[in-house]
Amino acid sequence: MTKRDMRHPDAALQDFLNVIRDEAAINPAFRNRLLEATQTPMVVAGAEDLMTFDPVEMLVRFDDETFARIYRSLTAAQLKSLLKAPPLPLATSSDLTGKTKPALEAMLLERVRSRAEETGRI
Repeated sequence: MTKRDMRHPDAALQDFLNVIRDEAAINPAFRNRLLEATQTPMVVAGAEDLMTFDPVEMLVRFDDETFARIYRSLTAAQLKSLLKAPPLPLATSSDLTGKTKPALEAMLLERVRSRAEETGRI
């Protein structure tokens, strides 16, 4: 590295933080992970926003009744999508076949609780 290639630490840090800021602005799931990591209180603005939150984190933050009330706002299709979401899906397509919305809500709570217990979150 030559002297000309060297940068002031403040400028390098600013560039790094700008990348994080830019990604958070375009990627709601990343934004939520940052906020969860800092334990920042958050307002969920609608079903689309709710879909970007980690349901395990939501169960850790809220009691079962509140969790159920929050996710009751989702449609059956949204619940199925959430249950199948990567990186670690909570259900397979065959698990979801023929399930009613109340059954999907119960499955979400059960499987999220199981995942939280497996990972030592609760």
